[in-house]
Amino acid sequence: MNPAPTLVRPLHALWQGAARVLGLTRRAEKTAMSCKQSFAKAAGVDAEKFMNLLTSGMDVTHTKMRQLANGAFQISYKSKVFSEKFSIDFAQGHILEGMLTSHESGQGIGRHIFARRLAAGIYLGLEQLDLNAGMMMGGFVWARAGVKMHEGDRYDVSVMLRERLDLIRDRLDDQTYERVADLIQLQRDGDLNALTRLDTKLGGIAAIWNTARHREEQYPIEFKSYRRRGHVKDNSMTLGQYLMFGMYYRAHVDLNDAAQMRLVEQYTNTPIRTMAAGWGGRPQQTATPALQLRPVMV
Repeated sequence: MNPAPTLVRPLHALWQGAARVLGLTRRAEKTAMSCKQSFAKAAGVDAEKFMNLLTSGMDVTHTKMRQLANGAFQISYKSKVFSEKFSIDFAQGHILEGMLTSHESGQGIGRHIFARRLAAGIYLGLEQLDLNAGMMMGGFVWARAGVKMHEGDRYDVSVMLRERLDLIRDRLDDQTYERVADLIQLQRDGDLNALTRLDTKLGGIAAIWNTARHREEQYPIEFKSYRRRGHVKDNSMTLGQYLMFGMYYRAHVDLNDAAQMRLVEQYTNTPIRTMAAGWGGRPQQTATPALQLRPVMV
């Protein structure tokens, strides 16, 4: 019996598999190069240089850049203790909503990485950073950081704040009630931030909080979840926590608003604008609009 045909078939299949892998690798390398070239054309800065600046001193283990179907660039990087992902839309001049996951709490990692995201926007000459405040703490945390609420969400949020306030009317003195009633109208940019700083202590608030949240949502996050995670103690909240925990809204940071940037820098404890300047200042944009770039994937 001639064993040659028996050997040739698996060898041929192995060769075909290797060729496919090599072809995929070469296409991936070509696509990655095209993405980097597109980024450099839109940003006016080399993609590798930008990624190195963004992640410097962060002990990262992985970085990735790809261009999405809408022309925006998705940036991601991670280390052993966190992962970060966000997108840059040069056509809009915005950093889009991102996702940060930290495996260590209480280390200030999230604030520092958020500061780097903002510094990247300033460095690239962008106008604003967009985000969605939500989940358990987002409404409170981002308001504390000094974000500006999307105009289209002001009315709905104001109504929910009014409903929460009405539930505790008999627990507030007239002066405090009038101040809060004014702030929850959200007529001024600083009102959202001021709400988080209301430090009147509300004891035995768990049942009232749960009542408020069940009115707002079918499946709300109840008080015990905040207590279990250490966000509140016993059955108490500050007035600001009661009003802003679990609140949902769209928001942004205006990178050219000095007053807002000061608030964000205080919150993150990071000189964001100085950091961006240390990266070499804003690169010059090219004449070709990013909107005309052909989307590529890495």
